[in-house]
Amino acid sequence: MEKKSYKLFRFNTNKITNIEIPEYHYEDEDYYLFVKKNSDNGRIQVIVSSDLMIHLLKYYFYDRCGTILSINLVEEDDDFHLAINEALELIKDNRDAFSLLLDRLYFLRNENSIDIQDFLVRIPSEPEPIFVTIQSNGVIHIEANSSSNEANNLKEIVRVFYENI
Repeated sequence: MEKKSYKLFRFNTNKITNIEIPEYHYEDEDYYLFVKKNSDNGRIQVIVSSDLMIHLLKYYFYDRCGTILSINLVEEDDDFHLAINEALELIKDNRDAFSLLLDRLYFLRNENSIDIQDFLVRIPSEPEPIFVTIQSNGVIHIEANSSSNEANNLKEIVRVFYENI
């Protein structure tokens, strides 16, 4: 199993949004220089809003039958974290409880301006599951037999999201 990291960028051509996900070697590359190099090439970094985070959570949960292992919020508030973790625990036994998690995430976003910092999801796959972490700064970590396939799937989901906003 390989673990690779990527960074989301977008650029527009003829009023069409394109998404790029170049590999990012976070252990060896300076983040600022990596973003600047891509920016100098006409790419705009994607900062993953809570709306996009929720969209991606729905995609991984419903379309990919994923298990959400963790969600971290930008705000350091024990009550908010407890509410999210309680919902995640309920989902383990009852996937229908996902709507409770969504309700809590929408409430935090709308009523408290609390954003999602990152999430980790496990996607069933053979011979081994795929693990995806998405961070609000647009950095994605994928642990899979072929991370490029998963990166391309994600690229398409993000492209469609931007087309529809």
